[in-house]
Amino acid sequence: MAAGARRRLRSLISKRYMERSRPLQILGSRVDPVGMEEAQQRIAGLLAQHRFAQVVTFGSEMAMLARRDAAYREAVNAADLVVPDTVGVVIAARLLGQPVRERVAGIELVENICEACASNGTLIFLLGGAEGVAQQAGDALVRRHPHSAPAQSCGRPGGTPRLAFAWW
Repeated sequence: MAAGARRRLRSLISKRYMERSRPLQILGSRVDPVGMEEAQQRIAGLLAQHRFAQVVTFGSEMAMLARRDAAYREAVNAADLVVPDTVGVVIAARLLGQPVRERVAGIELVENICEACASNGTLIFLLGGAEGVAQQAGDALVRRHPHSAPAQSCGRPGGTPRLAFAWW
């Protein structure tokens, strides 16, 4: 393929991605066709609204669970933003004829958001399911982003090891 034809094809594909604002469906769960940059911009917009918001980093194991569990699927579909977190979700979207721009790895998204929060003084609250999880995560974030300081962290004794972030 000639270089000019490749450029035109890339331009068309890029426009196609940019024009798509509709979420896609994978096994009944919504996935927003965003890349890392747009996900960060949307989260910044949610932060600016000073309200509770839920962001889901959606993986293929979550798609399988949501397929079987209606309440879980409803929670995913009700989120303010659902990003494609695993290669399995990216491949599924492609096979369904609805390709996404890129995988948005949850850990990278959280790191980027924490860095942005550290730079503008936004406080972070960490909630861990098991005792000590949130504190360990907060300590690790402060080591990586010295200007950040989790406002508070707490864990639930005997809870499942999950981690939630809140910014304000």
